[in-house]
Amino acid sequence: MIRINLLKSKKKKTKVTKNAVNMKALVTIIVIVLVAAAGSGIWVALQKKTVSVTQPVVNSGFKPSAPVQANVLEDVVKDDGSGDSENSRPGLLQITYDEMSFNERMTYEVLYGKNVFEMLSRAIPEGIGLKTLDIDNFQTVYAVGLGETRELVSFTFSALKSEKLELLPQPYSYITSNSGKGYRFVVTCKTNFGLDLADPFQAIDHIGSKADLPIFLKKFTKAAQDDQIVLSGQSVLVSSDVSGTFKRYVYRVKGECTYKNFVHFVLSLYQNRLPCALKKVKIVAKTGAEITFDTEILFTLKE
Repeated sequence: MIRINLLKSKKKKTKVTKNAVNMKALVTIIVIVLVAAAGSGIWVALQKKTVSVTQPVVNSGFKPSAPVQANVLEDVVKDDGSGDSENSRPGLLQITYDEMSFNERMTYEVLYGKNVFEMLSRAIPEGIGLKTLDIDNFQTVYAVGLGETRELVSFTFSALKSEKLELLPQPYSYITSNSGKGYRFVVTCKTNFGLDLADPFQAIDHIGSKADLPIFLKKFTKAAQDDQIVLSGQSVLVSSDVSGTFKRYVYRVKGECTYKNFVHFVLSLYQNRLPCALKKVKIVAKTGAEITFDTEILFTLKE
């Protein structure tokens, strides 16, 4: 507040009468009252101005980072931003499997199994159990499972979509009651992980000649044994074909293990830079964590 001295005046050397003194005192009192009133008015105004400052408006248009209602599929998918950042990272080329050249497909194929199981570990929450899981020709993932609630299954569908998977409509994907014991679901997804040119495992750099096939098969079997996977007999050659200067061999491999060990086995193939790909996988749950699996393993080698 600016202070103004309203009482400052020059002294006069004149005789002052008693009435004049009384009058002067009265005027002084009036002036003091007016100044006090004015000062009080300014304080109240400032106080009101301070109190009446509007609070910041919270923008409620943004969606929460976690779903408020798990059964709102589209909202959850739109809210997820991780896919955009994943798509924009250096080295990831967003093209479909059909658009890739032969050499590009080799890299996509050897990374495919790793990408699928890492995706499932992110998308499948607690309370969801898979009865069967099928992976087909580097393009489709199919699963049948059970969920404790319909909302949880819906949330799972949403999480799969946020992984940039295309969920096919009914009758390929749906949710239904399981006779009062939770909810049964079927989900069919078209996958497109993109071509990861930044991944340290580029298949073309590790492909051997067809003379190396027995060595690769031994390494494959050893990796399975190291992860406590019980193989059902020997690997069986299903097909072989020539594509340009490359030859492609498909072997059928069956066995039993825990789901955790199977996933670890797939990751071990990647870490050991073994240039083989999971062309087809069929996993069936047995009891507890035990599963049976029936796979087709693709080896691409130089002629």
